[in-house]
Amino acid sequence: MKRFFIILFLIITVSNLYAQKVGIVLSGGGAKGLAHIGVIKALEENSIPIDYVTGTSMGSIVGALYSIGYTTDEMVALFHSKDFSMWLNGETDISLKYFFMQEDLSAEWLRLRLNRDTVVKAYLPTGIVAGYQMDFAFMQIMGRGEAAANYNFDSLMVPFRCAASDIYAKKSVIFKNGHLSNAVRSSMAIPLYFKPVKYEKGLLYDGGIYNNFPIDAMETDFNPDYIIGVQVSDNNENPSEDDLMMQIFNMTMDRSDYSIPEGKGLMIVPDVLSISTLDFSKADEIILKGYVAAMEKMPEILAAVQRRVDSTEVNIKRESFKTKMPEFNFDNVNITGLKRAHSKYVTGLFRRWSNEPRDLKSTRRYFYRLIADPTLDKLYPTSTYDPSSGYYSLNLDVTRSKNISAKIGGTISSSSTSQMFIELEHLFFGQIPIRFWGNGYFGRFYNAGKVAMRSYFTYPTLFSLEAGLQIDRWNYMEADPDIIFIDTRNAMMIKQDGEFYANLGLPLGMSGKVTMGPVMGVYKQQYYLNKQFLSNDKLDKSLMEYGGFHLTYERTTLDNRMYPTKGSEIFARAKGTSLGEKFQQGTSAEQLITADNTSKYFWDITLDYKNYMLHKGRVTFPFSVEFNFSRHDTLCNSMADLLATNAYRPTPYTQTVIFEDFRAQKYGAGSIGMLVRLFSNIHLLLDAHVFQPYQKDFLMADDEGNYFTERRGRFSGREYFCNATLFYNTFVGPLALNIRYMPHGSSHFYFMFNIGHMVFNKNWWDRN
Repeated sequence: MKRFFIILFLIITVSNLYAQKVGIVLSGGGAKGLAHIGVIKALEENSIPIDYVTGTSMGSIVGALYSIGYTTDEMVALFHSKDFSMWLNGETDISLKYFFMQEDLSAEWLRLRLNRDTVVKAYLPTGIVAGYQMDFAFMQIMGRGEAAANYNFDSLMVPFRCAASDIYAKKSVIFKNGHLSNAVRSSMAIPLYFKPVKYEKGLLYDGGIYNNFPIDAMETDFNPDYIIGVQVSDNNENPSEDDLMMQIFNMTMDRSDYSIPEGKGLMIVPDVLSISTLDFSKADEIILKGYVAAMEKMPEILAAVQRRVDSTEVNIKRESFKTKMPEFNFDNVNITGLKRAHSKYVTGLFRRWSNEPRDLKSTRRYFYRLIADPTLDKLYPTSTYDPSSGYYSLNLDVTRSKNISAKIGGTISSSSTSQMFIELEHLFFGQIPIRFWGNGYFGRFYNAGKVAMRSYFTYPTLFSLEAGLQIDRWNYMEADPDIIFIDTRNAMMIKQDGEFYANLGLPLGMSGKVTMGPVMGVYKQQYYLNKQFLSNDKLDKSLMEYGGFHLTYERTTLDNRMYPTKGSEIFARAKGTSLGEKFQQGTSAEQLITADNTSKYFWDITLDYKNYMLHKGRVTFPFSVEFNFSRHDTLCNSMADLLATNAYRPTPYTQTVIFEDFRAQKYGAGSIGMLVRLFSNIHLLLDAHVFQPYQKDFLMADDEGNYFTERRGRFSGREYFCNATLFYNTFVGPLALNIRYMPHGSSHFYFMFNIGHMVFNKNWWDRN
């Protein structure tokens, strides 16, 4: 009997020693690769063991997730998540946008970047989609798993390999150790869609270029008894004229051998070849097709693979691996890729790290702050765990921005507000980086020029200093133009401003900032003091030399500054202005007007709040409120007073007209609307606005047409208007059709069509 048990024990031991090992090879194929999830689900349901995984591109993502313990349900949830959609499209969550370092909104359409070398070289973008969201997400998802495996892919829950393509050496690269996030990110770097990943002396792109089915890595490194291959792309796919990614694949990819040696395994080919490479909206359909294809092959697999691993055993193995994953806590940051002085500046942004470790949430905020830094072009994050300390290091491979950039753009409008825009920028890198830029707007309504500089300092805390010199000119027309015919009217009012300003800026969290500083300038108003003017009459002129100081608080999470669809914004400003006034009479005024020589003082407080956060399905209910409290000394005439008084101008259209009925020193105003998402990026906004002054000076005209001011009782002068705007936010700015209705005024309806951002340089008199 004793001999029987010894023989039985030896049989079981030998049987386990030589138990069948099964490997799965997952091909690349973009969204079609989600079929791999369905295949894995079918294998697990039938207790087929998965001992090794190799993959390329999307196959590497699914394979890596499985290798660090993700269940198929967890994978499905990840690919259905809003986060994944944002990573794929290069979008940043509004809560992670660092407002402090954002550039002012401009009419930019195209940006060219250049390096100031012996010969100036222009650089076009190498990726359509910004990859930093995906890069950080891969580190977040896979960093703990790679740490648990001590950065050896053989020690993952399931041993893993993935393929990338070295375009310099023109060969396939197989990853077997190091940072799992780096390996997978390299494997799925689709040319022109995502930027490549640095590797030794070369660059790595999508593994499918040279090896879209890495069976060679499976056989060489693991040599399993049975191989199950999953093919979701084909060498002979004929791309449609609208499928850019598949066209690129056909141009760049070598032919792959989608076959398994006879008797060594089988291929599963889900019916997904007709699905577009980036059509992740069909995720459930694709996963189901993978599951169905695997179940069709299951009788053959069950016959060939005798070994079974039930779900309990798999779950025990999965949980055992997950318990070895150390939690994310970072105690330092390592910067590579920059020169010493510039690196010292970036490290200075993490100054507080020397005092306390940071969790993942805090680390993510610091990372996204750096993304907004104009001196940095690319940040590639990885994490390295130190078992002796129990903390991770955040490793940032940083690429600085190009020295020079040129922006070109403008606005195309049915009104007189069409304009061209150009801006040149030069960056100086160092421990105190400096950004110099100059821009110009050229149009019938608005002309401007600006030169400015801004520097960021990290000691004793993060702050910025900005100084600039700018000139602006606005030509306001007599009435609303016809939407069809060319506008040939002369300007009835002209405002010109030349100013020098300086600002100190301080960040407040991710979404807020405080700015303060002085200004000096010359403000020139040109207008007619008689309503019955002729086109050849000489305009009356007011000239004001002024100085002032402001304190401004801004907080915004709006997703678009011109036509937002979500988020909120708070704007609060207090400013004081001292000015001296001169008046030059034109031909329309009948009586001589002189300006006294005493200094005039203006005090203004503005509060503005916008909210786009009330949602119900495809409908949002935005609202806004605005309050203005001012005390202005009286100027030499009523028209000068009017043009220097703050106005409620909440829409792009209202910023291009004098809007005299909506001006007062003290007022409250607001709006309520309904924003309907008609299609993915096409919206219809219906909103109504009300303006209520506390006490208002009304601009009147006598029988001869001479203007004068009439002050009426408190809370008189309430005004309304309504808007309907159909807009589509494109990469060059919004494409919008606006219809406005106003009960009072010379024209009740106004139509305007525009392409691009209708924006202007901020100036002292119109910054609210």
